[in-house]
Amino acid sequence: MNQVATQLRVVGREPELKIVPLERARAEWDALTGSRPEATLYHRGPWLEVLRRAFGVRPQVAIIGDSGSTRAACLLARGNPIRRSLISLPFSDFCPPLAANDSARESLLSRLAAIQNRPRLELRGVAAGYPWNVLDHFQRWTLDLSRPFQAIEKAADRETRRHLRRAREAGVTVECSRDAEAMDFFFNLQLESRRRLGVPSQPLKFFRTVYEVFAQSDSIEVWFAMHQGERIAAVVVLRDGNDLHAKWSARVAGSPDGASHLIFMSIAEHHAEKATSLDFGRTDSRNRGLSRFKRELGATPTDLPYSYFPLMPTVTSAENLTGVWQTASRVWRNLPLPVTRVLNNVTYRYLA
Repeated sequence: MNQVATQLRVVGREPELKIVPLERARAEWDALTGSRPEATLYHRGPWLEVLRRAFGVRPQVAIIGDSGSTRAACLLARGNPIRRSLISLPFSDFCPPLAANDSARESLLSRLAAIQNRPRLELRGVAAGYPWNVLDHFQRWTLDLSRPFQAIEKAADRETRRHLRRAREAGVTVECSRDAEAMDFFFNLQLESRRRLGVPSQPLKFFRTVYEVFAQSDSIEVWFAMHQGERIAAVVVLRDGNDLHAKWSARVAGSPDGASHLIFMSIAEHHAEKATSLDFGRTDSRNRGLSRFKRELGATPTDLPYSYFPLMPTVTSAENLTGVWQTASRVWRNLPLPVTRVLNNVTYRYLA
């Protein structure tokens, strides 16, 4: 699907579906995101600006409306450069359609599936009905920050309290930075952590772009765990209104037990009763270790379905690789860090 506006006329009294570049429908899209409570970080301007500047992502908007009002809309953008596919939204955990009601949402989804000569479609965060294929492996974890910190701390699992005690006994401390230098330092930690997991990291350009965009509204924090004067773990937090997103985390191999637990609880303590929630992001439910970590911190999961049409891809999660992808992951773990840094610039866009 090219960037030229596409309009599909439908029969009867059904509303029209149009697909246009975001630039042409910006006012409609911004009005919809401003009116829908389910709109998130991934629907809004700052995140879309990061994707545009870092990866050249220029979304289109699929819109259903009548009489000048938007009933439902969905962002769509190209993902993997070698695949003919449109995703809502590349490089994002979820970006489901926004709609005035369930009927409008279903109308949009059915119309998308009816496009002739369509590319493959992937909608993140919505369970679409037939003829879509739905994947139910992902969950979104969030921590309620509207409570006093004492309530948050009390609700955490006893394993978390044990990890916190060990970190403090080892002399681990936590600090928060809002400087550009902190983002560069985080990238170095991320590079090592992602190699250890066997997957590419986002390029340095991406993290610098994130900082430049979100620092304009003072909506970014980089939290570090410190041990013996060294930064051993880190979490990047982005703010979207009253909601916080713990977008990326990293740690040094062999760091003292509980360092990551201490960072997250420090974030919760700092923002308790000042923010609504802390989003821990998407997790594959088959990744039991990461799911347990988030649950022990007191976060709760909600299902995060992905819908595909016409077919589900063979690889849907970097947390559950098989076959040739599993072999590639083992190779990545053994590459020198400088090599992975160079390859990130080429390979990461294929993981959109």
